[in-house]
Formats: sequence, C-alpha cells, structure tokens
Amino acid sequence: MLVRNGTRIRFVAALALVALSLTPVAYAEKEVVVFYLDSQHRPVAKPERFGQMSEGIKAILAMYALQIGGGCEGNDEAGLKCELTKALGLGAQCSKEHLQLVQSWFKKEMPPMSGYPEQTIQRVLKSGDLESICYNQPYTATRQQIWEIIRVKKENNLVSVDAISHWTASADGPSGQNRYSTTYRVEENGVTIVSHRKVQ
Repeated sequence: MLVRNGTRIRFVAALALVALSLTPVAYAEKEVVVFYLDSQHRPVAKPERFGQMSEGIKAILAMYALQIGGGCEGNDEAGLKCELTKALGLGAQCSKEHLQLVQSWFKKEMPPMSGYPEQTIQRVLKSGDLESICYNQPYTATRQQIWEIIRVKKENNLVSVDAISHWTASADGPSGQNRYSTTYRVEENGVTIVSHRKVQ
C-alpha cells in the first residue's frame, strides 16, 4: 500500500512538472519568431507569441521597428503604417508613443543596425531627437531597409534577439542582408546592451 501511494505521489509530481513545462513562462524561454515575411513577402507580426510581454521587451521590439522597417506599406492620416509597430499597439510608425517608449527604456545606448554611425545614434539618443533617425519609408520606396525575421529568446532578465534585415540601395542597385545577434538586460526601468554583433 505504501509503495502504491509512493508511486502515485511520483506520478502526480511528474504530471505537475509536465504542466509547468507548458506554462507561458517556460515557452518564453524558447526562441520565438515575433516578426517575419511570409512566402508572399507579406509582413507578419506576432508579438503575442511571447505570452504576456513586459514593457521592457516591448521597448526592445519598438527599437527594432524604429531602426528598420517592420512591414511598412502605406500612409493614412496618422502616418506610415507598419505591421510591427501596429502589433505592438503603438499606432503609426514614429508616433509619439513609439518614440517615447524607446526613449524611456533605452537611456544610455542603442545598438547600431540602421546604417547610421554609432556615434550618431548615441548623440540622437542623448538629445532625445529619435524622430530624426526613425525609419519612415513605405514599401514602395526605392531605398529600403526591412526586417525579414526577428527571433527573440528570454532567460530570466536577459533577452536575446536574432534579426535579419534586407536592404536595397535603389530599384536597380545593389542589395544585401545583414544579421544582428544582440543580448539585452531588462532591468526595472531600463534596457542595457550586454553584447551586440553583426553576424557575417
């Protein structure tokens, strides 16, 4: 009888471990694709795959949208419509909400990914003039910088982002890809860069 009870306790404990492994917290610790271009090259933004997203992680994704286009396809009365910015609940690209979110979390530095020199990005961040470097070209523009895929992984307060962008210099000019691997530390009121590199 004791053995049976012991077996039952072990079985219940095993079930509890399985249930815990399926919680959103555990899921968030796996790499999650939050933005990509589908087979028809249409932008798809799925930040909800991350479960309940903290403001810090939302600010990280907003910073990616600020530097390079996250599915920007047209304008309306509010401004440029971009799939990633919209999915984050920030309205139009480069909106007041978009810029303020990035500014309030990235207080010291931002990783360079947009083509602007690092010193320009840091100077603009310090001055609070993020609008001057905010990406605002629609899909129809001849010069383009667009995200192809953004993958995110969270482990405790560290957030790792693997992102690939595509750029074109003109309609008939050169084009290429850039890949960035960056790890951030999300603290109570700010995001700091742990490591950043352009992957060749």
